[in-house]
Amino acid sequence: MKQLPEWSLGGGEVLLWQGRPAPRCYVFCHWFRSLLGCLLFLAASFWAILGWQLWQAEELPCWAVLLPCGIALAAFLAGPCALILRRWRWEGIFYLLTTRRLLVRSGRSRLLCFDLEQFEGVQKKAYGENLASLKLCFSQDRSVILECIEHPELLIGKLPSKRL
Repeated sequence: MKQLPEWSLGGGEVLLWQGRPAPRCYVFCHWFRSLLGCLLFLAASFWAILGWQLWQAEELPCWAVLLPCGIALAAFLAGPCALILRRWRWEGIFYLLTTRRLLVRSGRSRLLCFDLEQFEGVQKKAYGENLASLKLCFSQDRSVILECIEHPELLIGKLPSKRL
């Protein structure tokens, strides 16, 4: 199991909650888009192969090959590649709630910090009984989405209740 990263907490700051997205939920939460991308990739690949054969046999214009290749590439990026990239990105995502701020690490070096004094509210998108994505809203039109949190009620219970 991979250890959570070292966090630099300020003086008097106490850790209230830490977590990361549930891996399967995070990778497959956009499964329908990935499925459509995979199906379009297969169809465009078939079209490209057919266009290549017709181009060689009957000297059709080159767009008969290039157009389906471009569509196949875009569909590959939206389908199978998107799943692989989300799984790879999951490795670097961590969430931490302290008495003063919310820290979100998304990637190896990107760290976002949100002051809890500016916290305004939370919106919940449930994926199941114990699984949800939370959109935390802060003043100055700042918000962050914590995707695929297991037992989100534990985090919601530790957020400031003055503005909920």
